[in-house]
Amino acid sequence: MIVDSKLETAKTRMTFVTLFGLSIASFTIAYLVPEYLVPAIVIAILLLVGYLYMHFLQLYYVYFSDAGDKIMVRFYYAHPFMRKYKAIEIPKNALAGAEIKTGFFGKKMQLILIQRTVKGEIKYPPVSLSLLNAKKQADIVKALQKLANASKNQPINKPRGKYY
Repeated sequence: MIVDSKLETAKTRMTFVTLFGLSIASFTIAYLVPEYLVPAIVIAILLLVGYLYMHFLQLYYVYFSDAGDKIMVRFYYAHPFMRKYKAIEIPKNALAGAEIKTGFFGKKMQLILIQRTVKGEIKYPPVSLSLLNAKKQADIVKALQKLANASKNQPINKPRGKYY
């Protein structure tokens, strides 16, 4: 199964850019035309609050695939600036489970993958699933639960999970 948030990411990036641009335009109008000072500042503040709300949700582009012998999660911050491309690869027989954390008034959903190794369990850094709709989030959780249950009785042959 493959889950991709390409369309949602493009919409989010455009929203970030639009909010940021409109905020700058409002401040510029407030500076250049003194009689529009109060309405322009109010609009700019509202736009900045919307921008900060989206920023605190930590919206990520997410690509999830469980095809083949590895579970692959690729992700990056959906903000147009400050992007770092990251990926997690875990062999299917080494998946110990996944934790789901919610926050920011129930709007922020994070996935934490757990891998079994010879020395114990490893928790990977959280990946935000907030940008995905509820169906895609549920599909990822169901797939991970199914894979974790199937891999519990399999031996660990020094699996090499990757995070880069």
